[in-house]
Amino acid sequence: MASPSTFLRTPGAEELFFLARRAHAVKSLGVVTGPNGSGKTTAMRYLADHPDRCGIDGAVAYFLAANAAGPTRGLKDFLIDRGVRQVAHQKGLSTKILARLAHRELSEHGIQMVVVDEADLLDLPSLQGFVSGFDTCRDMGYPIAVLLGGVRNPNKWINQISAAESRTLHFHRFTILSPELIAAIFSSWGKPMDALAAKVKENDKGAAEVLRSIATGTGGIFRKVYYFASLAAMEHASEPITASVVDKVFKKMTRVGA
Repeated sequence: MASPSTFLRTPGAEELFFLARRAHAVKSLGVVTGPNGSGKTTAMRYLADHPDRCGIDGAVAYFLAANAAGPTRGLKDFLIDRGVRQVAHQKGLSTKILARLAHRELSEHGIQMVVVDEADLLDLPSLQGFVSGFDTCRDMGYPIAVLLGGVRNPNKWINQISAAESRTLHFHRFTILSPELIAAIFSSWGKPMDALAAKVKENDKGAAEVLRSIATGTGGIFRKVYYFASLAAMEHASEPITASVVDKVFKKMTRVGA
């Protein structure tokens, strides 16, 4: 029997994988946005861990960005994250040198795509540094694709860099889950959520109302839907999901700060 999983190939995740395949095919930039908890990071990590399952021929590197300012900071943090020790111990490295080091690191490990999560935390010069690294790889005969993820509207970060905007193939925005999609997810998550999903599929009005209350209470945010299903599976697996059970689960979610 299946149990709640932090990853499910939702339409949003499939759109991200489709964008990744297109960006990989033409060696371009791709941008993914959406609210916190909508599943962006989970899908991007899955892409990096299982590129073959997502239709990517080659390795994918995942990088979780942090607040960074200056043209060299983003690339430097990426290389340190990759374990390039000489970067951590040398000061004053230029963007050009860092870009060449990035080219060496990526080409030596056969990395075809770099996924930069929380990319909107980087300031504009730091983002420009990543674009420079992208260009350097192309100019040195090893073109790669780059997928940038963030919460903010692209107009507030990546679209302010003309060089990046012209290289961006497509934007994809993760959205909140509809009640219908939540029901589809529940059908794959085992007891007790699968029974609720089955009743909804049978047009049971009571079950549909319960599902709508779950959608409203979680705001359609994937992370909260996952928390709800996990708590329900731990403490209410042997009983049907009723309005009373929903109320109990939400009260516990509130207490743990979900």
